[in-house]
Amino acid sequence: MSREQADASRRHRQAVTDRADVQRNKLRIANCQLCDDDGYTPGHVVCDHIDHRPAAKRGMAAIQAAMGWSSDRPARRGRKKRGGA
Repeated sequence: MSREQADASRRHRQAVTDRADVQRNKLRIANCQLCDDDGYTPGHVVCDHIDHRPAAKRGMAAIQAAMGWSSDRPARRGRKKRGGA
């Protein structure tokens, strides 16, 4: 096989791989319940199509247990100002 033929074969193989990757990504987006039709989550982040909520819930439970916090305690949103202005 000549150098030109080998280069053409490599280019063809790369083009086929690239097209397959595009199609595979379109299928992932179409089947994902977490992102919009463009592949973005509600927070405008590129979706990896994996539901991370169970892991986050386990992590929060571990933090609460380590800190001795009650799991029914509502989360604080921000800090209260102390003292004057």
